[in-house]
Amino acid sequence: MPSVVITLPREDELPAISMLAWPDVATAKRRHLALRAWFDAGQLIIARLDGAVIGVIAVDESFFDQRFVPLIAVAESHRRLGLGKALLSAATDRVAGRLFTASPDSNFPMRMLLASLHWENVGTVRGVDDHGSQLFYRAPTTGNGG
Repeated sequence: MPSVVITLPREDELPAISMLAWPDVATAKRRHLALRAWFDAGQLIIARLDGAVIGVIAVDESFFDQRFVPLIAVAESHRRLGLGKALLSAATDRVAGRLFTASPDSNFPMRMLLASLHWENVGTVRGVDDHGSQLFYRAPTTGNGG
């Protein structure tokens, strides 16, 4: 079986990335400009298996001018195989300085992933949406220059 490749995406992979990140067509259309901006800025990293995009992560500077992971997604059929860890590690390796992300308090798998990588919970924001609180995390400072 071929191994998963963690790499930068090609432009022709943007539709597949969009479908992976936002299966809802209306959401994908609304997020198209952000996806394009991340691609143009070199802020996307993907996981590819047999030519198919099976994971994606974006790192931008949208959090108080700090590096932030606004998107991480893994194909449902490939979850719990270490791809989330691989994508977060690839992003952390590329970033000098602090790196943050957020997760809804209801997203237990993401919270466990971040805990397994020793990301620190640095705060909670309530009332962002109707689905509960957002928990904010910072990557460990050792190994990423922060």
